[in-house]
Amino acid sequence: MKLIKLLDENKNRLADGCVLPDGQLAIAWCTEHKTHGTYPSLQSFESLQSKVPGRAIEDYEPTYEEVCFGLDTYTFQLVRDSDVTGVSGTGVVAIGCDFPGNGCVLQWTGDIKSTFWYPNMEVVKKLHGHDNKTRIVTNERSLSLITGNEAHQQ
Repeated sequence: MKLIKLLDENKNRLADGCVLPDGQLAIAWCTEHKTHGTYPSLQSFESLQSKVPGRAIEDYEPTYEEVCFGLDTYTFQLVRDSDVTGVSGTGVVAIGCDFPGNGCVLQWTGDIKSTFWYPNMEVVKKLHGHDNKTRIVTNERSLSLITGNEAHQQ
């Protein structure tokens, strides 16, 4: 997934965003209110932000250290080894983005691309871990949803 950051005229970070599988842009504002939401597309967000003088949108790729220590925004996949509910199947069942300190967004990859926001990754782990039958996999590491311990890299 593509990550972006919105900057003001002084290069201060205003918001982080990620393009979801269905093309929507999920945004988490870094301002004092820490709100979040979705836009129909990156292009619609760019069009809106271009009306504000000095704002810039830049592509973003976190470093290994930022991901490992939860210091910055990163993307992940929810990988299900066994489908205990019979609903979502196995393999990559959802794709998401963690905005540390500002929630995370998860979009299911099935026929119906439902999108949910969670207060933090611990809630995602608790709700979707299914007794270690589901893992969070990022570009940098694979974590066990239940234990949070380092696991093999995908």
